[in-house]
Amino acid sequence: MRKSDVVQHAGTSIRDRSVILRRQVKMALPPQLRRRLRFAADRAVGLVTPGIPPPQVRRVISPTWLDFRRSGSDQVEFLVESAGLRPKDQVLDIACGCGRVALPLSRYLTEGGYEGFDIDRSSIEWCQGHIHRDHPNFRFSLVSVAANSSAAGDTGQPAAEFRFPYPGKSFDLVFAGSIFTHLLPDGSTNYLDEVVRVLDRDGRFVATWLLFNADAERGVPGRSLANLWPHDHDTYRVKDEDHPELSVIYAERQIRDWYAERGLKIAEPIRVDATYCPARIPADRAEGMHLYYAHCIVAAR
Repeated sequence: MRKSDVVQHAGTSIRDRSVILRRQVKMALPPQLRRRLRFAADRAVGLVTPGIPPPQVRRVISPTWLDFRRSGSDQVEFLVESAGLRPKDQVLDIACGCGRVALPLSRYLTEGGYEGFDIDRSSIEWCQGHIHRDHPNFRFSLVSVAANSSAAGDTGQPAAEFRFPYPGKSFDLVFAGSIFTHLLPDGSTNYLDEVVRVLDRDGRFVATWLLFNADAERGVPGRSLANLWPHDHDTYRVKDEDHPELSVIYAERQIRDWYAERGLKIAEPIRVDATYCPARIPADRAEGMHLYYAHCIVAAR
């Protein structure tokens, strides 16, 4: 590859040019070689980062450029400061993944308990083998929910029909990190109904959403909304019409209406999330511009 093959842009920083160069070098390699190199890199990273899931497990849930340890600790700090999390609380972690929040929580919930569920078997098995083993009050469940409602081969239960596997009024705090960003309206409203069912009186609900405000979009043109989520369904937009749950962004007014209908009182203001926020965007900026639309809503019954 010649240096002149690298796309140059006016004002592009040295860091940006190096990102472009690395991407082009990677794509120039044969696919089989890329897979072997990634496997070797994953093994090497796993050896030098004990105590957290290996990259091949983390990659299923979130991009590996997301700082696993720091983002998890920041999220727990957010729950304590902004949602009043206490060491004695019973916590439900919806779509818990491979323990990004559960690991730091295990050092904080000294008197309480934790339940997490997810559809990814490798994540749940890692959590059971590394977190539940040392913290028996932390339990993890594998559930079968369709990840893509339009996929004929996905045999999981539709999100719009899924019932959380817990009795009513079981939890003081329910956390939903980056799950409503992958649910269409029927699934989102069902999950909200289930949250209300399992949340105890005076419980708190913390959830991340991708949000847009139609008035702001009209008043401040030139944003990336239409490029990132080109398919417009009025109260929500999707990134890919063939795989709509890949990324879903909602109109803020729609979410406010849903919360009000269920008696969930939003603790204003709606905040930038501690994990999914612009500060986490990687060097390859194109991979993370959607984080400018990520918000966290803290609500109480």
